[in-house]
Amino acid sequence: MNVSYLSSNIASHIASASPLDFVATGAKHLSSSDTVIPPIEQAPEVAKVENSLPSPSEINLSAGYGDNKEVEQTAGQASKDTEKDDVESKKERAELKLEQEEIRDLASRDREVRAHEQAHMAIGGQYAGAAQYQFKRGPDGVSYAISGEVPIDVSKASSPEETIRKAEIVRRAALAPAEPSPQDRRVAAMATRMESDARQELNTQRVDEANNEEQNSSEEQDSQTTATASANDAEAKPNYGATSNFSSGEPPFFINSRLQRGIENASLSSHSPGELLDQIA
Repeated sequence: MNVSYLSSNIASHIASASPLDFVATGAKHLSSSDTVIPPIEQAPEVAKVENSLPSPSEINLSAGYGDNKEVEQTAGQASKDTEKDDVESKKERAELKLEQEEIRDLASRDREVRAHEQAHMAIGGQYAGAAQYQFKRGPDGVSYAISGEVPIDVSKASSPEETIRKAEIVRRAALAPAEPSPQDRRVAAMATRMESDARQELNTQRVDEANNEEQNSSEEQDSQTTATASANDAEAKPNYGATSNFSSGEPPFFINSRLQRGIENASLSSHSPGELLDQIA
């Protein structure tokens, strides 16, 4: 660009010279005494521009150095950007890994909680209610069960026998999960006490029933004994209206009078007592 500017200035000076000057110059050049036309001076601006222009070698060196520096700066920036991207990528991968681990833990807990409560309900039957769960939302937006409970009836039944059967079911339901919780074990202990109380009540009831049966049997036996004694007494009393079994036809109470007369007669005879008794008999 500067070179073209210099050429245009020189051309303007050359164009300003007349043809006569060229001819005179050529003619006068043959004589040493003639005045030599001075060379065309460069304009100050042109000289300044030419002096300010670097040499081709300087231009090349300067351009080469600048390009290398810019390349180094670009490479350094790219390296920094790459390192930054690597750090961010590692951070994202670490966060993603933590989220995946949390999701796995929540899913495992959800399965464990649901299996635990299902075991209670399966054994508890009519005495167990529906399971109630507490949830936590995971990084994936899914709600996972982290705890739960199953209500179960531990009240006494209408009879000791039914209470015993109910207590057995409640205890088995409380201990049904693979890993019973402390609350499960407390419920099982309550069911055991309920069963023990029911068995004691049942034993007391059976003893009372046995005593009542024994008392009723004793009273019945006493009644039979009294009736038998009354019948015997009735048979032992004399029946005057009936025919006597004695050959003499006299009532039994006359035996004493007859015996007394016999004794009196025997005292007056010489027979032995045995003969007399034989005769009397």
